[in-house]
Amino acid sequence: MALYIDIVNDVKFAWKIQRDVAERGWTEDQVREDIEKRLPDFAEYVDPQKKDADVVLRYEPSDQGLPYLKVKLIQKKGGAFPAISLKKEMTLTGSKPGATLKQYDDDWYGSPVSVVEMDGEIDMDNMAEQVAEIEANLEGLNGRSPSELTDAM
Repeated sequence: MALYIDIVNDVKFAWKIQRDVAERGWTEDQVREDIEKRLPDFAEYVDPQKKDADVVLRYEPSDQGLPYLKVKLIQKKGGAFPAISLKKEMTLTGSKPGATLKQYDDDWYGSPVSVVEMDGEIDMDNMAEQVAEIEANLEGLNGRSPSELTDAM
């Protein structure tokens, strides 16, 4: 089974700039220069691997923009990874911007896939309740208990 973590450049750059400016004392220009020099090797050797992965965990900017995220669990149909599905579309409220969860079929580099997507942010003041609600609406987790994810939080 192959798993690929796909962080699109806008998200990757924002995270790296935030970290390197705060922790390493770099300027934003220094961070951008460092990123740019690595892009050709990444494009040639790393990025092409995602097309062959059974599962891709993809991080994109939210429809509401950064710093919020849209996270996609992309699963090849008939792949080696046990299928995870969402029982119903969900909307989580309580904080701005809130979050939506949905599932749909798509195409990933010529392969049919199923996508479970979460766009936005859960309410940190009600995280346990919202994680439990999400977990209750996921099928195929095959945890040791029906609340294993929630219990780990």
